[in-house]
Amino acid sequence: MAAIHTGIQNGSEFRSESISADITGHVLTITFNDNVGIAHIVIKDSNGVYIDRDNVFSTPDYATFIIRELL
Repeated sequence: MAAIHTGIQNGSEFRSESISADITGHVLTITFNDNVGIAHIVIKDSNGVYIDRDNVFSTPDYATFIIRELL
């Protein structure tokens, strides 16, 4: 399930995309194309608790996360 929101704030265009999926025990790699600019990535669990976060400041680039089950 994905939701995409776009808008303009202070003259800058932004896009927000959220994806819901059970990826416990998997590796998540997010790849950004040339035209993204700065990307802020936040990963939360099903309760909304932050698991990890990262920033990509120049593109093209990618961010990789290993999602482990909490014991």
